[in-house]
Amino acid sequence: MKLKTYIRANLFSALILPSLALSQTVYTFTNAGATGRTGPTQTQINSTYTGGNTLNGGVTVNTQGIQEWTVPANGVYTIEVWGAQGGNTGSATGGKGARMKGDFTLSQGDVLKILVGQQGLGNNYDGGGGGGTFVVKKTGNASTNITALIIAGGGGGSNTWSSQGDNGLDGLTGTTGGYGTGNTGTPGTNGSGGSGSYSSSGGGLLTNGANPGWSSGYNGGGKAFVNGGEGGEVVSNSSSVGGFGGGGSAHGNSCIGGAGAGGYSGGTGSNSYCNAGGGGGSYNNGSNQSNEAGARQGHGLVTITACLGFCFESMTVASNNSYADVTLSAGGFDTNGGSGAIEASDLALTFSRNLGIATNTVISSIKKNNNTSEGSAGALTGGETVIRLFLTVTGTPVGIESITLRPASSTSIYTASGTAMQATSSVSASLADQNGPYITGVSINNTNTQVTVALSESAYSANNGSGSLAKEDFSLAISGGAATLNSQTPTALSQSNNNYTLTFATSGTANGLEVLTVSPVANSIYDASGNVSTTSQNNNTVNLYDKRLSDNAILEHDVNYSRYNNLIQIDEDSYVLSYSGNSNDGYLQTFTISKDGNTITQVLEREWGTKNDAKYPSFIRMSEDLYLMAYYGYNSGTKHDGTSVSNAWGHWLTVFQIKSDGSTITELGNYMHDHYTDGSPYIV
Repeated sequence: MKLKTYIRANLFSALILPSLALSQTVYTFTNAGATGRTGPTQTQINSTYTGGNTLNGGVTVNTQGIQEWTVPANGVYTIEVWGAQGGNTGSATGGKGARMKGDFTLSQGDVLKILVGQQGLGNNYDGGGGGGTFVVKKTGNASTNITALIIAGGGGGSNTWSSQGDNGLDGLTGTTGGYGTGNTGTPGTNGSGGSGSYSSSGGGLLTNGANPGWSSGYNGGGKAFVNGGEGGEVVSNSSSVGGFGGGGSAHGNSCIGGAGAGGYSGGTGSNSYCNAGGGGGSYNNGSNQSNEAGARQGHGLVTITACLGFCFESMTVASNNSYADVTLSAGGFDTNGGSGAIEASDLALTFSRNLGIATNTVISSIKKNNNTSEGSAGALTGGETVIRLFLTVTGTPVGIESITLRPASSTSIYTASGTAMQATSSVSASLADQNGPYITGVSINNTNTQVTVALSESAYSANNGSGSLAKEDFSLAISGGAATLNSQTPTALSQSNNNYTLTFATSGTANGLEVLTVSPVANSIYDASGNVSTTSQNNNTVNLYDKRLSDNAILEHDVNYSRYNNLIQIDEDSYVLSYSGNSNDGYLQTFTISKDGNTITQVLEREWGTKNDAKYPSFIRMSEDLYLMAYYGYNSGTKHDGTSVSNAWGHWLTVFQIKSDGSTITELGNYMHDHYTDGSPYIV
C-alpha cells in the first residue's frame, strides 16, 4: 500500500480537502483541443476540464500551453506520459511518441508544470516534428527554476515527396535525441536541442533546436521547455510546423525533409532532400519504471494516478488475456461489517476498443489467484488483497484495447474496519497482444486502382519472423455502389516500410458509395513473435471515389488559341469539336474517347477558315453525317437570292459531311444569309 506511511501524519489535511475521497484518483491532462505549434490557453483548459473532471478548476496557465497543477496530498503518485507523433505526409506517417511511466513521492502543495506535446503538422511534402511531453516540479518563479520528473520524446516528422516516402523516426526512451534519416547532425544531449541537420531540429528541456541547415535565417527549430516549448516557427508553409513541445518545423513547400522532434533532448531533422526527422529523447526520474519507444499516435497525454486510501492499486492482465489480477490496498469485503467475499456484482468493468480488433471484454468469474484455470481456482472468502478476474474476450486483442475496473458503487467494497472504496476509484490495463500486425488505416488513389494499407508493425509471411508479404496475403471486397471488383486478390503489391500498396481493377463506374474492405488472408501475415493477423480488422475500409463526373483524361487540343468550343457526339465513341482558333480561323477536330473515359485520341484536324472568318461559330448536327455551322466571317458562296458572292464578309451557313469514325471532313457548301456587320449567330 503506497501511502501507508503518510496517512496518519496527514489525516487532518486529508479531511479538510473536500475533493479528496480516500481512494484512487486519476488526473488526465490533454492538449485541450489545441493543435499546431502553440499550446492551449486558460480558456481552452477551462472548457475541457469541466464539472465532473478531477481537474475542474485546478489547472492554471501562466505561460500559454504549460499547465500548472498543485499536488493535493502527500503520497506516491504514478505519472505516465506520452510524447506526440510527428507530422503525417500522405502515404508516410510521423514517428510515434515515446511512453514513460514511474512512481514519484510528492508533497501536498508541490506545483507541477505540465506540457502535453502536440502532433506535428504535415502536408504532401514533409512533416513537422512531434512535441515532447514534460512534467517538472516548480522550484521558483523563473522558467529555469524546475526539477525534471519525467519527459517523453515526440516522434520525428515524415516525408512523402520522395518516391518511396519516409516514415518519421520514433521517440526514444534514452535521454539522447535521435538522428534523422542518414545519421547526420548532432542530436541533443542532457536536455539540449538537436542541431546540424538539413531540416529543422527539435528543442530540448533547456535549449532550442537549431534552425534548418539549408537556410539558418528561418526560425524553424523547436523551442526549449524553459523558453515556452513552442514548435518551430513557420519556415515556408504553416501546414508543416512542429508540434507544441519543441517540435521542429519542416519547409512544407519543397523536398527538404521531415523535422526533428522535441523531448528531454531534441532530435535532428532530415539529413537531406526527401528524408524523415529523428525522435526526441526522454527522461524518467521515478521508481518502478515502465518505458516504451514509439508508443503514441496523435497528441501526447499525461495521467497522474494517486492511491490515497482504500483503492485498487494495480491490475495485471495475463499474456493470454484469460484473467487479470487486481491488487487492493487493503483486504476487501462486500459488507461494511468485515465479512463476505467480493462478488462480480460489486465490480464494474469497462472495455475500450481504442481502434483495436477485440470488441468486448466481460468478467466471467472472480476467484482466488491460486490457479490459472478458472475451474480450479479457489473461491474468495473475503479479506483478499489480490483477486483474480477471469475474463471473456470477444475478438483477438492487438494490445491497444484496454479495460478499466471500478466499484459498482460507493457501497460495494469495504475494508475490515468498514471503510468503503469510493466509486471514483479505478484501475486500468491494456489487453495483451495476441494478434499479428493489424491495419491502422487505408487510403485510395483518385483513380480507384490502388489502395495503400498501413500495418501496425513489421509483417512477415512466416511465423518465424521471415518472408516478405505477397499480394496473395491480402483479400479485397466491395460492398454497395455500382462498381464491382474484378478479383478479390490484388494484381500487384509494393511495400514502403509498413505501408503496402495493392493494385486492383473494377468493372462499372464508381458512384462513391462503394466501400472497399481490405483484410489479411487467414494464416498469412505474422509479426516477429509469430502472432498471426486475424481476418477480422478495424480501420480497414475506404470509399471509392465517385467517377461519374471526374477528370479521367485530359487532352490539350490547341496550344495557341481556342474560343467558342462546341462538342458533338458522332457515334458511340467518336466526337467532333468546332471552335474558333488562332486569328479566329475556323477549326474542326475529331476524336475518339474510350467508354471508361480514360483515353482521348485525336483522329483529324481540319482548318476551314483562313482569313479571320469564323467568329462566333454555332454548330449543330442535321442528320447522320451532315452538320451545319453558323458564323460571322469571310467566305465565298451563294447569297439568299441565288447569286454568287466571293470573298465577302457576312453571316454565313456552311454544311459539312463528317464520316462516322471522324476520319474525313468535307465542306459541301456555303450560304450567305445576311451581309450586315459583326454579330453573334446561334442556331438550334
